[in-house]
Amino acid sequence: MAISRQSGPLSPPVILASALQPLAFRAPSEWSVGRVGACEQSGAALGSGPCLPFWQRLCVGLPPRRSRNDCNAGSPVALKMRAVVAAAAWTAARAYGDGAALRRLKEAERWLYDGAPPPSNWEITSKRDLPPSNKWSDLNSGNSKRVRATTYASRPVVVKEALAKGHWNERNVRGELLWLEYLRGAPGIPRLYGAFFTDNGTKVSLVAQRAGRPLARGKGTRASRTMLLKEWKNWCQSKPLEALRALLLCFRSFAEVGGSFLKDFSPHQFTVGKNEVFLIDGPDALSGPLYDVFAARNLPTVYDGPVRKCSSEDKCPATSPAHCCCGGTSAKTRCEKGAKGAPEAAGGCAAGSCQRVSAKTHVFDVAAKVWAFPYVLNYVELAPARKLALRRLQVWMERPLVGDRPNFTEALAALDGVS
Repeated sequence: MAISRQSGPLSPPVILASALQPLAFRAPSEWSVGRVGACEQSGAALGSGPCLPFWQRLCVGLPPRRSRNDCNAGSPVALKMRAVVAAAAWTAARAYGDGAALRRLKEAERWLYDGAPPPSNWEITSKRDLPPSNKWSDLNSGNSKRVRATTYASRPVVVKEALAKGHWNERNVRGELLWLEYLRGAPGIPRLYGAFFTDNGTKVSLVAQRAGRPLARGKGTRASRTMLLKEWKNWCQSKPLEALRALLLCFRSFAEVGGSFLKDFSPHQFTVGKNEVFLIDGPDALSGPLYDVFAARNLPTVYDGPVRKCSSEDKCPATSPAHCCCGGTSAKTRCEKGAKGAPEAAGGCAAGSCQRVSAKTHVFDVAAKVWAFPYVLNYVELAPARKLALRRLQVWMERPLVGDRPNFTEALAALDGVS
């Protein structure tokens, strides 16, 4: 039985029955309640180690600590965990599996490539909908996109376009547009107001919410160390659990639900708004419906083929040195002191196949990069019991084996259990 997509609320029997089966859609893979993580690669038996059912891992992992026997299928706490898992999974499936999000994605894709009318929910479809461009102000631009600030209906917005007519730069802008549309309304995703063509229809400019203020400066390297800005520091100091929850929600949106991955992971890609952390730089597609569209349209993806075979670790690709913390030949590429990277980000070889990154790689990142969990644990005054609970969650998120880590939904549930 697959997760129901009926319009009304789920009844408890449907929730519990659905919790026992994998979801009927492919993204995110961590939502499978049959097998998760490294189970298939390791060949471990279902029901042992990383192959515990999703709800049972949640039951065992959440505080207070419980034994495997306390979380058997018929126990009251296990029934409760099944309901939590099924309800959350159904919500994600309804929103991003084959529902409104996928329809929006396809509508924007047809506008980009097939000459279809702009999506009906766009407020901006022409450059004329904005103030004159000579009144726009340049913001910090990256290697592929020019970013300028202006207003729309008295609201601050940014206009993003490719820096030059290079094909790769244009792909980045188009990919970000589709990503914003697919995850419209999700926590931590800036609002897309619309887009328009320029240069005789060869270039696209997207218009999105200018969301929040920078979380930090720097790229997390020895040469460009993280400098946390006051908005994030003050939030962590005054309401640390709320700040961490907002960060986990943002990552859950783009990585776990959206099937995306930040290859050039850096703290300056995030901003802090009112009770929300935003990702303001479009990631690459990794899995699910978004990946299918990106791969078909030659847009940026993390992987562009089958799993690579290997015989030694030096034959497997790593993410950037500043992300994996696995090398780097200079201060510009080496991780800053105190930061760690997930083992799979270093490109390990296991059972003759290269390990691939996943949303759980970013789970490790949130636990290990100096501006996230480590900042709260090392620089925020916490009650001893709260600090111990957060430290346990951090250790869980940093486990070396992918299948032993929580996904973001599990981490959020554990955080909500911290008092």
